[in-house]
Amino acid sequence: MVREEIESFEFIAETERLLKGNGLLLCTMGKDEKPNLMTIGWGLIGTMWRQPFFAVAVRASRYTYKLIEEHGEFTVCLPSNNMEHVLDFCGSK
Repeated sequence: MVREEIESFEFIAETERLLKGNGLLLCTMGKDEKPNLMTIGWGLIGTMWRQPFFAVAVRASRYTYKLIEEHGEFTVCLPSNNMEHVLDFCGSK
């Protein structure tokens, strides 16, 4: 897989627009290495010690919280157009 370097805040306007709309997808892995998706509608974007950060809040009662604790990492994804059905599903299951 080839990774492309992007500017830290290149997609900040789109991220904020999606957060105010249908949300973003948070992805982490389970012990079985299967991805787990969660819809999020909140986040804190900023700079700390000259480094960009994105903070999210996941309740300890959520299954995704346990997976983040076990795996130690997660990814926040901006959904493409016409993914409302995916956001709805991941936000309710």
